[in-house]
Amino acid sequence: KFTLMVELLRKGHNLDVSNIIVHKLNKDGGKKVTKLKLAKKELLIQDQEIFFVADVRKTFQNKSHPIYGVFDDSLLINGFKDTILKYRSGHLDFLSFTHRSMELYELEIKKSAPATGAFMVFADYILKDNGDRYVLLFSINNKDGYNLGEDLTIKQILNLDLSRLDVAAQINLTRWEKHVDGDNENIRSYLSFIKGKKNLSDYFLDFIGCA
Repeated sequence: KFTLMVELLRKGHNLDVSNIIVHKLNKDGGKKVTKLKLAKKELLIQDQEIFFVADVRKTFQNKSHPIYGVFDDSLLINGFKDTILKYRSGHLDFLSFTHRSMELYELEIKKSAPATGAFMVFADYILKDNGDRYVLLFSINNKDGYNLGEDLTIKQILNLDLSRLDVAAQINLTRWEKHVDGDNENIRSYLSFIKGKKNLSDYFLDFIGCA
């Protein structure tokens, strides 16, 4: 019984992560020159990747004043919506979906001179608590830090500070499908965003194409 309880309470025990990938968009603030560094394959999903998604979800949930919405159907062109729709329907694989999304993101971020580049992480998972399927995407950078080693020395390292997660979105694919099909009229949103220490950037909202 104890072993079973430990397994159930393990971080990420309620997540079924099917896909995760990391890309990089290089851009200096104040400039409009960008350069994409696209991963050629997805990450192998092991405990570390599941723990990572679980920690990001926890950070996402702990942020105050979330923003909710839907795709803006008044837009003549919504590249991200069309791309994720093709992925949801099986017409695009995960790798192609994220590559196309990064190309669209690059077009938007070029319009904002103050914007800076960062790593962009995409993950597809099912939350076992409700059976809903989600796509999570967020932008984050490494930060300087320190590590105390077993040899009792101080070493400078680069790490990720999830508390600085400022640009992130989560799409509930299950709720979106129900919303479109009219299965549940009470579903009024399926997109969620967080605001970190900065206001949610307009270029990110424009990239998603939300209302």
